[in-house]
Amino acid sequence: MVDLLLVAAALLLAGTALAPRHARPLRIATAACWLGGVAALAMGAGYLADVALATMLAGAAALAVVVLAGMRLTPTLLVALVVLALSVRLPLPVAGETLRLLVPLYVVLVVVALLDATGRWPRPHATPHGLLVVLADAAILLGAAAACASVLWSHDPDASRGQLLLTVLPFVLLYQWLRRWWAACPTRHLWIVAGAGIAAGVALATVGIVQHATETLFWNSKVITANAVSPTFRVNGWMWDPNIYGRYLVLAILLTAVAVIAVRTRSAAWLAGGAATLGVLGLGLLYSWSLSSFLGLACGALVLLVLLRSRLQALVALLVLAGLVAVLVTPVGPVQVSDPGRTRLAVEGVRIAADNPVLGVGFGAFETAYAEHRIAAGRAPGSLRSPHNELVSVAAELGLGGLLLHMAAGLLALGCAGVAARSARDRHAARGRSRHEWALPLPTGWWAAGGIAAITAHGMFYAGVTEDPATWLVLAAAVGSADRLRARGVGWAAMRPGAQVQ
Repeated sequence: MVDLLLVAAALLLAGTALAPRHARPLRIATAACWLGGVAALAMGAGYLADVALATMLAGAAALAVVVLAGMRLTPTLLVALVVLALSVRLPLPVAGETLRLLVPLYVVLVVVALLDATGRWPRPHATPHGLLVVLADAAILLGAAAACASVLWSHDPDASRGQLLLTVLPFVLLYQWLRRWWAACPTRHLWIVAGAGIAAGVALATVGIVQHATETLFWNSKVITANAVSPTFRVNGWMWDPNIYGRYLVLAILLTAVAVIAVRTRSAAWLAGGAATLGVLGLGLLYSWSLSSFLGLACGALVLLVLLRSRLQALVALLVLAGLVAVLVTPVGPVQVSDPGRTRLAVEGVRIAADNPVLGVGFGAFETAYAEHRIAAGRAPGSLRSPHNELVSVAAELGLGGLLLHMAAGLLALGCAGVAARSARDRHAARGRSRHEWALPLPTGWWAAGGIAAITAHGMFYAGVTEDPATWLVLAAAVGSADRLRARGVGWAAMRPGAQVQ
């Protein structure tokens, strides 16, 4: 039953990519497949370890959906709730182990699905505007469709079902809803959502700073053990992994920097507030000791500086970036991110991809395929959930076709962000100082371009990019920002260097 629903979802996503004029009914049907699949999976024998807890959680989630739907919240407030819920995972006993699930985010997504089904979610236009937007949309949706279809040939169908229903399927729906909202929302509403994102980042960083000051850590026993023998104390906020915690803070730092730059006022209070916010976020990031996150921040900052045509600062950022790359590829220092063992894991992932070049081993089935690969080589099975490199992970799980779609989606989304960022830069330069600073649109194209660069750099030394909802938020911001321009009659020719968009 679950496999049938996942295959149906794959066909619906492919149909949405190829026939965008009929996106809404296909999207609603995809959401129905997701909810039906989750229900079928939850009712599977032995899947829920604690029936009483599961019943209580289902009741609480249903109540939350009813309350949120009854409050008749605007789409903008629901998007703000989505941003606030991106990093909140609740530990739940599932299939004999404790999983940390994005239950608050799922609840909000169900409410959004209800709004979409009843016609109350923004519908800016029948089809996306511009070839670049159409291609980016198609690559993202077809990549998700390929992942859902891979359950048919997966080396570990149970793992694939769980990963697809808890990550890819809800997140690609999230992408579609957010992209449509981005293309249609009023200008001021972008600032509301940005404020929610910055506030969530500051809260997460504050928890990390307190953890470092008190030398206490949540959840992760492996990091707790490593901290006991390491000269550095790594923190994770309320998240599980310090590297994911660091990646989230990188996006918050880039968003704060864009907000500070976008408002052209130079009042002491505004600059002091921006500096204080960046200081808290930066300190929280520092205590993660995640060099892959530091690299991501350097790449994101470099992209922002290039977009702003700040050559001297870009050169400085490039030098810093080169230094970080040198640290990452050299196994020295207190935090060895790229040690020989991790390099060996990436090589093992490449070998698995070479053994399954066409279809891959199935989304979420890398751990099982890794054990099978070692057994076939006459070694102990071992346990490895990912090769710590996103491209290698995608190639191993989805084959060459999936890898090409993954890369095309990233490049096309980056192109959309670059188009939107160039237009935003020219508009701000043309309008100059204004007493109505908050009426100016927040240049989310800047943030999306920097965010894609940061996530890509982070994924070169750490996997889990596809399973992170923040990735889909950045993609929605990139494609939605470009679609927003075309929906307002701004052509690609008006976005060349030196053009002024009124």
